[in-house]
Amino acid sequence: MKKLLALMVIFLVVVKVGFALDLNIERLTFTESRPDGTIIGTVTVDAIFAGFVQQNIAMEGNLQVIRERQFINVDVGGDGQWSDWEVTRRFPPIEPILQLYFRLLREWSMNPRIAARIHFSVFQAVRIATIPDGRSSPFWWSNDGRSFYTLTELWVIAP
Repeated sequence: MKKLLALMVIFLVVVKVGFALDLNIERLTFTESRPDGTIIGTVTVDAIFAGFVQQNIAMEGNLQVIRERQFINVDVGGDGQWSDWEVTRRFPPIEPILQLYFRLLREWSMNPRIAARIHFSVFQAVRIATIPDGRSSPFWWSNDGRSFYTLTELWVIAP
């Protein structure tokens, strides 16, 4: 909870300072989708690049567990280093992990600019899948084959 509050404060500073000073604001066009994969449409917004979010999606017992870590740029008030892994969600799986992996891969291959909008109390952000160095997609399996990773860019949307 403290980490979420700190992240919200950082983003609030990013929004206030970045948009007030007109620093690093870019026009961002993406295809917005819901968590179930439903496409909402193409959206263009003004946004500031804030960093990256990496997720690890695994099954533990009969629960799907999502762990996250963030890299928030120094330019926007972050420390410029990856945070520690933190469990962000635990829930009964909607679909088997292999099926989820292939669904995400299929959606991304049909539309590489697919993104999810995240709503916080004081701002909105967008996470867009991005390909890490040395990989061919934003999704890849762990070495033990029991989980997979995702990498997304994090953008703060202008109010």
